[in-house]
Amino acid sequence: MQTAKEIFLEMLKPDSQPERQLKQYEALHMCLYDPINAYLRGNRKRGTVSVDRWGTTISFPEDAPGAMPLNHGDMAVCRDITRWRETVHAPDIESACTEGWDECRRKARAAAGNEQLVAGFMGTGIFEQCHFLMGFEPTLTNLYEHPGEMHELIEYITEYRLRYVKMFIDNLQPDVIFSHDDWGTKDALFMKPDIALPPLLRLYPLARLHCRAPCRLVSCADS
Repeated sequence: MQTAKEIFLEMLKPDSQPERQLKQYEALHMCLYDPINAYLRGNRKRGTVSVDRWGTTISFPEDAPGAMPLNHGDMAVCRDITRWRETVHAPDIESACTEGWDECRRKARAAAGNEQLVAGFMGTGIFEQCHFLMGFEPTLTNLYEHPGEMHELIEYITEYRLRYVKMFIDNLQPDVIFSHDDWGTKDALFMKPDIALPPLLRLYPLARLHCRAPCRLVSCADS
């Protein structure tokens, strides 16, 4: 009988014949306790309102399934996309997240064992980061009305995410990097594909340049 890890790897093959379908992230040990996640989200606790490393106010009600940004009006980090460089500053993860990797790596490998793959989790993807900074509606509007500035901001966030990927590969050494970004569903994106997808997709082929072994990009979307 195949382990969840073996089934996951089998399903990456073009002619795969897995024994069964996996249950969501069954094959992954999602490492949520690495130094970067602790630095970026360590103060994000249920029943609290906090401010993240980008300056976004985050509300996590006691009865809510997850945390949400409070980013309307004066609470937005980026209130004017034409002046985004004045207010948007990526966290300096390279300086702040230098310690604790050895212990984290050992803990993740022990937890995954032979049954699972170690997965580094990169939440708040590029599109999500944009609307965390300025609000959902302004993000969509700015993609149409100020494409140049939005593409510059997306490029800035992409470069930050690439540094994030490199730190994961160098320090956590995961089998999988789970880069989460919610663009809607595969049949109902939040925006026209030709408007936003080219700059949003740029991260993924560039991330492969940091890989030290053959790697494969796998994408999914809810139907």
